Amino acid sequence: MVSLVLVEDRYGVDFYSHVLRGIVKNIIIKRLIGARCNPKIERQIKALLFRYRIDKVAIIVDSENDRLEDVENDLENHVARIRRIHSSIRIFIVQPYHEKLLCLGLGGDYRKCSTDPIGYIEHVISNRYQHKMLGTMVRKINVGKILLDNTINDLINYLKDP
Repeated sequence: MVSLVLVEDRYGVDFYSHVLRGIVKNIIIKRLIGARCNPKIERQIKALLFRYRIDKVAIIVDSENDRLEDVENDLENHVARIRRIHSSIRIFIVQPYHEKLLCLGLGGDYRKCSTDPIGYIEHVISNRYQHKMLGTMVRKINVGKILLDNTINDLINYLKDP
Protein backbone atom coordinates (compact mmCIF):
# COMPACT_ATOMS: atom_id res chain seq x y z
CA MET A 1 0.00 0.00 0.00
CA VAL A 2 1.38 3.41 -1.01
CA SER A 3 0.17 6.67 0.49
CA LEU A 4 0.61 10.13 -0.97
CA VAL A 5 1.02 13.00 1.47
CA LEU A 6 0.66 16.51 0.06
CA VAL A 7 1.92 19.37 2.21
CA GLU A 8 1.12 22.97 1.45
CA ASP A 9 4.64 24.39 1.48
CA ARG A 10 8.19 23.31 0.76
CA TYR A 11 9.41 23.64 4.34
CA GLY A 12 6.51 21.49 5.47
CA VAL A 13 7.65 18.72 3.12
CA ASP A 14 10.96 18.42 4.99
CA PHE A 15 9.18 18.65 8.34
CA TYR A 16 6.59 15.95 7.64
CA SER A 17 9.15 13.74 5.89
CA HIS A 18 11.23 13.67 9.06
CA VAL A 19 8.21 13.09 11.30
CA LEU A 20 6.41 10.45 9.23
CA ARG A 21 9.13 8.34 7.62
CA GLY A 22 10.01 6.56 10.84
CA ILE A 23 6.37 5.86 11.68
CA VAL A 24 4.64 5.17 8.36
CA LYS A 25 5.99 2.96 5.58
CA ASN A 26 5.52 3.40 1.81
CA ILE A 27 4.75 7.10 1.67
CA ILE A 28 5.45 9.68 -0.97
CA ILE A 29 5.58 13.22 0.35
CA LYS A 30 5.20 16.10 -2.10
CA ARG A 31 4.50 19.79 -1.98
CA LEU A 32 0.92 20.80 -2.72
CA ILE A 33 1.02 23.08 -5.74
CA GLY A 34 -0.46 26.51 -5.20
CA ALA A 35 -2.60 27.90 -2.43
CA ARG A 36 -5.39 25.89 -0.89
CA CYS A 37 -7.98 27.36 -3.27
CA ASN A 38 -5.97 26.83 -6.46
CA PRO A 39 -7.44 24.76 -9.32
CA LYS A 40 -3.98 23.28 -9.96
CA ILE A 41 -4.52 21.08 -6.89
CA GLU A 42 -6.96 18.87 -8.76
CA ARG A 43 -4.61 18.43 -11.72
CA GLN A 44 -1.66 17.70 -9.45
CA ILE A 45 -3.48 15.00 -7.52
CA LYS A 46 -4.79 13.35 -10.69
CA ALA A 47 -1.31 13.32 -12.22
CA LEU A 48 0.24 11.79 -9.10
CA LEU A 49 -2.53 9.18 -8.83
CA PHE A 50 -1.78 8.00 -12.33
CA ARG A 51 2.02 8.24 -12.00
CA TYR A 52 2.21 6.16 -8.82
CA ARG A 53 -0.04 3.39 -7.59
CA ILE A 54 -1.55 5.41 -4.76
CA ASP A 55 -3.93 3.84 -2.26
CA LYS A 56 -4.49 6.86 -0.03
CA VAL A 57 -4.06 10.61 -0.31
CA ALA A 58 -3.57 12.88 2.71
CA ILE A 59 -3.52 16.65 2.30
CA ILE A 60 -1.96 18.61 5.17
CA VAL A 61 -2.49 22.34 5.51
CA ASP A 62 -2.52 24.78 8.39
CA SER A 63 -5.48 27.01 9.17
CA GLU A 64 -3.42 30.20 9.53
CA ASN A 65 -6.07 31.18 12.11
CA ASP A 66 -8.88 30.89 9.54
CA ARG A 67 -12.04 28.99 10.43
CA LEU A 68 -11.63 25.23 9.92
CA GLU A 69 -14.79 25.09 7.82
CA ASP A 70 -13.46 27.74 5.43
CA VAL A 71 -10.12 25.96 5.00
CA GLU A 72 -11.78 22.61 4.44
CA ASN A 73 -14.30 24.07 1.96
CA ASP A 74 -11.51 25.73 -0.04
CA LEU A 75 -9.79 22.38 -0.49
CA GLU A 76 -12.92 20.30 -0.82
CA ASN A 77 -13.95 22.31 -3.89
CA HIS A 78 -10.89 20.89 -5.68
CA VAL A 79 -10.93 17.41 -4.19
CA ALA A 80 -14.62 16.58 -4.69
CA ARG A 81 -14.29 15.61 -8.37
CA ILE A 82 -11.26 13.45 -7.68
CA ARG A 83 -13.22 11.47 -5.09
CA ARG A 84 -15.29 10.05 -7.96
CA ILE A 85 -12.21 8.21 -9.24
CA HIS A 86 -10.33 7.82 -5.94
CA SER A 87 -12.36 7.77 -2.76
CA SER A 88 -9.57 7.59 -0.19
CA ILE A 89 -8.62 11.25 0.16
CA ARG A 90 -8.56 13.08 3.50
CA ILE A 91 -7.77 16.63 4.48
CA PHE A 92 -5.88 17.31 7.71
CA ILE A 93 -5.77 20.83 9.12
CA VAL A 94 -3.21 21.86 11.74
CA GLN A 95 -4.35 24.76 13.90
CA PRO A 96 -3.09 27.46 13.79
CA TYR A 97 0.21 26.72 11.99
CA HIS A 98 2.54 23.79 11.26
CA GLU A 99 4.81 25.43 13.81
CA LYS A 100 2.44 24.19 16.52
CA LEU A 101 3.88 20.71 15.95
CA LEU A 102 7.44 22.03 15.98
CA CYS A 103 6.66 23.81 19.24
CA LEU A 104 5.30 20.61 20.80
CA GLY A 105 8.33 18.66 19.59
CA LEU A 106 10.61 21.19 21.26
CA GLY A 107 8.85 20.53 24.57
CA GLY A 108 6.33 23.35 24.54
CA ASP A 109 3.14 23.36 26.55
CA TYR A 110 0.13 22.26 24.45
CA ARG A 111 -1.88 25.39 25.25
CA LYS A 112 1.00 27.75 24.44
CA CYS A 113 1.84 25.86 21.26
CA SER A 114 -1.81 26.06 20.18
CA THR A 115 -2.07 29.81 20.71
CA ASP A 116 1.42 31.21 20.09
CA PRO A 117 3.74 28.54 18.70
CA ILE A 118 6.12 31.02 17.09
CA GLY A 119 6.52 32.96 20.33
CA TYR A 120 7.50 29.79 22.17
CA ILE A 121 9.90 28.69 19.42
CA GLU A 122 11.60 32.12 19.52
CA HIS A 123 11.90 31.78 23.28
CA VAL A 124 13.55 28.35 22.95
CA ILE A 125 16.01 29.38 20.23
CA SER A 126 16.63 32.86 21.70
CA ASN A 127 16.33 34.29 18.22
CA ARG A 128 13.77 35.37 15.65
CA TYR A 129 12.02 32.44 13.98
CA GLN A 130 11.61 32.33 10.20
CA HIS A 131 9.27 29.88 8.48
CA LYS A 132 12.13 28.46 6.43
CA MET A 133 13.54 27.06 9.69
CA LEU A 134 10.66 24.55 9.96
CA GLY A 135 12.40 21.96 7.80
CA THR A 136 15.76 22.22 9.57
CA MET A 137 14.60 22.55 13.18
CA VAL A 138 12.63 19.31 12.89
CA ARG A 139 15.87 17.42 13.48
CA LYS A 140 15.98 18.85 17.02
CA ILE A 141 12.53 17.71 18.12
CA ASN A 142 11.19 14.80 20.08
CA VAL A 143 8.72 13.27 17.59
CA GLY A 144 6.92 11.50 20.44
CA LYS A 145 5.82 14.85 21.87
CA ILE A 146 4.14 15.77 18.58
CA LEU A 147 1.81 12.82 19.11
CA LEU A 148 -0.03 14.95 21.70
CA ASP A 149 -1.75 16.63 18.76
CA ASN A 150 -4.98 15.02 17.54
CA THR A 151 -4.44 16.08 13.93
CA ILE A 152 -1.07 14.33 13.64
CA ASN A 153 -2.47 11.26 15.39
CA ASP A 154 -5.43 11.16 12.97
CA LEU A 155 -3.02 11.53 10.05
CA ILE A 156 -0.79 8.68 11.24
CA ASN A 157 -3.76 6.41 11.93
CA TYR A 158 -5.20 7.14 8.50
CA LEU A 159 -1.89 6.37 6.77
CA LYS A 160 -1.28 3.18 8.76
CA ASP A 161 -4.82 1.79 8.44
CA PRO A 162 -5.00 -0.79 5.65
